[in-house]
Amino acid sequence: MKVAGWKPPGLLSSFFLFLLFITGGCAVHRVNEDLGPPTTLPESYSDKGTVTPPDQWWLSFEEPQLNQLMDQLLQQNLDLRSAWARLRQTEALAVQANASRLPEVTGTGISSRNKQIFNGLEQTANNFSLKAAANYEVDIWNKLSSTRRAAALDVLASRDDAEALAQTLTASLAKTWFAIIEQRETLALLEEQLEVSRDFLKVVETRFGQAQSSAVAVFQQRQNLSSIEAQIPTAEAQLHVLEHQLAVLLGKAPREASAGERADLPQLPDYPELGIPLALLEQRPDIRAARARINAADHRVGVAIANRYPSLRLTLDGGFQASDIDDLFSNFVWGLTSNLTGPIFDAGNRKAEVDRRRAVLETALNDYEKAILEAVREVEDASIRENKQREFLDRLDEQRKWSERALDAARSRYLRGVGDYLTVLTELSSLQRIQRTHINARRALLDFRIDLYKAIGGKWSTDLTPSEPRTAIAGAE
Repeated sequence: MKVAGWKPPGLLSSFFLFLLFITGGCAVHRVNEDLGPPTTLPESYSDKGTVTPPDQWWLSFEEPQLNQLMDQLLQQNLDLRSAWARLRQTEALAVQANASRLPEVTGTGISSRNKQIFNGLEQTANNFSLKAAANYEVDIWNKLSSTRRAAALDVLASRDDAEALAQTLTASLAKTWFAIIEQRETLALLEEQLEVSRDFLKVVETRFGQAQSSAVAVFQQRQNLSSIEAQIPTAEAQLHVLEHQLAVLLGKAPREASAGERADLPQLPDYPELGIPLALLEQRPDIRAARARINAADHRVGVAIANRYPSLRLTLDGGFQASDIDDLFSNFVWGLTSNLTGPIFDAGNRKAEVDRRRAVLETALNDYEKAILEAVREVEDASIRENKQREFLDRLDEQRKWSERALDAARSRYLRGVGDYLTVLTELSSLQRIQRTHINARRALLDFRIDLYKAIGGKWSTDLTPSEPRTAIAGAE
């Protein structure tokens, strides 16, 4: 609206030039944004692979059912949804912190009517005004910019936290799924062992009926049969518990998720290329989050130091004011106020805050160094465990081969009447125990490979899309 007789005041342009000049700020604390590893890292790992794993490591198992479960996990897991919600919280705080870049503008409209009676005379006065005020804190010491930067780093750390959780959850899901398959394979093996033990029991009972074996042998074989039968309820219970655990991982109630029908453990994929330890700084989201928290803590040290210095706040207000509403837009009023405030005596409160913030920064540095060392250790641990588990399985295969031969020899001697049944029973129990151990060892080998994939990390989590906010809450619109 063009108002007759009004011209912009010349001081207004001077005000904005003054703002432009002083908002560059004076740094009272220098932040080191370029953080390398705080400790010396080895140039390579003790073991190396030759195959580059897929970005999403679970694809290396080539199991469609596992792939489908992973897709469900990354969309429906409630812990992950909470992590995305925490990310939205930090993003909202960053928006609030970023608001200090621009002035805060408020508007007011006032209409008043006052009546006074003085010496019997009645006087009435009207007042109408429309005003706007812009408040702005000048960032002299980079306090506000440091606050904004710290909030932005909090967002990065929160995003990395969500990615780290996603990597942990995918490993947990894969282990749970393989454990379900292990229990299915164990139950199938127990059924096979029951049949074998029943066959042995028939042989012993037949020989006992022919007075070629003692009642003790019959009782011993029946005890062996009962021992196998007793393991079935435990394995079935463990299977159901694991299925329930899988359902909760997928954000569903127990018995509402399907783990598929696979009943035998898959083969282990080729050994992956591990890369170099230095690559963990970018491949591990937990390390990236720790690094972001160092920078955020460093910026907050600057904020605490800046709070010890004076702050300057400028207020520019202007508007229209008149005693008659018809003349409201004919009278323009404005004002410029500067407010410089600073601490004189606070009994050491602000200095203590600086010391506290520096201690927080030191804690973040220690956490960062520990995260790096733990990551390297996890890669080395998973690697050595897998290699030694392979050796264990090789020895177990050898042991099973000789146990089978020993059982055949003992059974042959018993049937010829030159050996006792205790030797047969001992070899039978030993072989059955080795068979069950072999299944467990194969599943443990898969777990160690999962640990290795998780320890290496990867960039696949950076492509994750945050879940949508849940609006189905009572009272929410």
